[in-house]
Amino acid sequence: MNHVVLTIDDTMAFWDDTVEDYVFDPTHAHRRALVVQLAAGTTLAPAQLEAIFRYWYGDTWALGNDDGSKYVVLGVTQRPAAADEALDGLPHVVIDADATVRPAR
Repeated sequence: MNHVVLTIDDTMAFWDDTVEDYVFDPTHAHRRALVVQLAAGTTLAPAQLEAIFRYWYGDTWALGNDDGSKYVVLGVTQRPAAADEALDGLPHVVIDADATVRPAR
C-alpha cells in the first residue's frame, strides 16, 4: 500500500443570524495531519478526500452541527510519505477504491 500524508487546516464556524451565514476567524485555525494508506496511486481523488472529511468530522460535516457550529476546511495538502519517514505519531487510516475509510491496524 502507498502512504500519503494528508494535512488539513480547519476551523469552526458559527451561524450568525445577522449575516444569515456561518462566520469564522481563520486565525483560530488548527492544522491536523494523518496518514492515509491507498491501495493504488499517491494522491486522493476528490471522492476519497470527501470520504476522509466525513470520517474525520462526521457524516453531516458540511451541513453543520446541532449546536449551530460547522467545520470549515481552509486548506488541504497531500504528499507521498517518504520510505524512511517516521509516521508513528500520526493517526493512520486506510481508504479503499470505493472510498470506504477505516482505521489502520
